[in-house]
This record gives sequence, C-alpha cells and structure tokens, in this order.
Amino acid sequence: MKAFFRSLLRHPISIIFYAIYTWVCLGANSANLKFAKWLEANANQTTITANEVAFWLTIAVVVITLLFALVLAINAALRKGDKFYLWLLSIVILQGAVTLYFVLN
Repeated sequence: MKAFFRSLLRHPISIIFYAIYTWVCLGANSANLKFAKWLEANANQTTITANEVAFWLTIAVVVITLLFALVLAINAALRKGDKFYLWLLSIVILQGAVTLYFVLN
C-alpha cells in the first residue's frame, strides 16, 4: 500500500490529467442522458436525432482516449522501469470502452 501512495505522489500531473479525463467521460455520459430526455420532450420539434449526438460524443471520446493513451504509451516506453503508466494506460482504455458502451446504448 505504501508503494501505491508513493507512486501517486511521484506522478501528480498524470493523476490530474486522469481526473480531467474521467470528468470528460462522465460529461459525455451525462450529455447523452440529458439529450435523450430533451429529445423525448421535443421529438416532433427537432431535426436532430439521437444517432447524431451519439456519433459526435463517440468521436470526442475516441479522440480524447487515443490522445491520452498515446501519451501514456510514450511515457511507458521511455520509462521502462515504471509500471505506473502501463496500469494507467489499461485503466484509460477500459474506461474509454465503458464510456463508449454507455454512449452508444
């Protein structure tokens, strides 16, 4: 447990960016739910469809996930002895997949 907290203290910038990434993923899920409720209330007054919103949210989540994953992969490759970036990379990819699942369903 001590090693876990020491690792967190050694990588504060990565933790901050991961918190921002989590906020973006939660925002995408929230926007999808809010738009679904709005679309139900205004179904006959709009030309926007749920598929369009899901498409743009998917593009946003995929681009942000790929950029963050690329930076983490580069950090993992440059710092071969540090497994923190590999763990964070796997968490980011898993979280991106879960976000896409909720956005698309």
